[in-house]
Amino acid sequence: MSSPLYRSNMKIESEASAQIMASTAEIKNFQEQLGLLRAQKSGGDSILEKISREISEFLIQIGRLKEELSSKTIDGHRILEEKKVLERNISELEKTLKGRVDEVISVEKEE
Repeated sequence: MSSPLYRSNMKIESEASAQIMASTAEIKNFQEQLGLLRAQKSGGDSILEKISREISEFLIQIGRLKEELSSKTIDGHRILEEKKVLERNISELEKTLKGRVDEVISVEKEE
């Protein structure tokens, strides 16, 4: 025969054992979730690192393009100034040519 104290102890042990098993299962579940979260974080870190590298490359490319644009703008201004000088030279040469043609015509009329 079992005494009431023995039955009470057995009941307490049984409940404690059930709680331990439930807690153990819960801990195992938390460990699995933690593993999944660590894997997700690692994947996210990899993606973030890749995106950061791409952004750095784009920023470098933007810097190079800005330099190229600045250089081409300077070249464009220089070419425009050269064009203006050449147009003035052409205009002066045309005036000189017209003057010479007028001189030739004048000389021919005098003869």
